[in-house]
Amino acid sequence: MKTRLSKRAALRMTASLWRWLSLNTSQGKESWPGWTSDNLCVSACPCCEYVKQRTGHNPTCAGFSRRDNAFTDREKCPLKTLWPEGCVDGVFGDWHRSERVSLKRRAELARLISNAAKNELKKL
Repeated sequence: MKTRLSKRAALRMTASLWRWLSLNTSQGKESWPGWTSDNLCVSACPCCEYVKQRTGHNPTCAGFSRRDNAFTDREKCPLKTLWPEGCVDGVFGDWHRSERVSLKRRAELARLISNAAKNELKKL
């Protein structure tokens, strides 16, 4: 990403991305029409990008798993309350695996993430 993301901007992008995913259940994060050449994020995740910009680490999905040494970076994630065990071991991981199970479930999980981002925005 070319510009530094504020927590507010990361959460807004996250809410929009996951709202879109809740309505476009067969699509992945990379397909979101909100991406531009100026706002592409590491791991196609504004929250991961926010952490990367503050730690210098390039978190991948595995970077926010309890099994990874970079787990402490998760503490800087704007959605850390949504996945106390890390995003891969939480709602995001469930969403990622759900494409093989049910598009309805995938939509529900995407809405959970979008709503969590909106709730965190209200706290700012």
